Amino acid sequence: MRPATLSAVFLSLAAPQAYAQFSMPTLPSAPSTPSLPSIPSAPSASSLPTIPSLSAMPSLSSVSPSNLAGVLKYCVQNHYLSGSDAQTAQTDQTSLLSQNNISPSDQSYDSGSDGELNAGGQGYNLGGDGQQSEVTQQICDQALSHAQSLL
Repeated sequence: MRPATLSAVFLSLAAPQAYAQFSMPTLPSAPSTPSLPSIPSAPSASSLPTIPSLSAMPSLSSVSPSNLAGVLKYCVQNHYLSGSDAQTAQTDQTSLLSQNNISPSDQSYDSGSDGELNAGGQGYNLGGDGQQSEVTQQICDQALSHAQSLL
């Protein structure tokens, strides 16, 4: 045999051993992070049912003055009431709050301001697109009329 051939055989036999000596060790996996327990929260207005039609909604006479004042605020801020109706709604909202000694931090007022109408013991989500927007417009008009009847 020629010397070049012997060195080639030697290298081919030694190479796998050398590779095995220098292979990277397997790293242990990172420990998993324990999950935190979930905290129950109050339902948001978006998780409440929408009002499919005015005929499916309870009477606004079952809405508290604080929630009604908040709904009026929601209606004005979201442009369901505009122009002179918006000005009247803002005046009525202020009157409802002062006549009923309602704080602007009242929970029922806050939920109304966020678009939640509480009528007949049930919460309803105002807003939305398409037909729901039309129903919300009608509810805002009725809320304004009802607020004026309370003052």
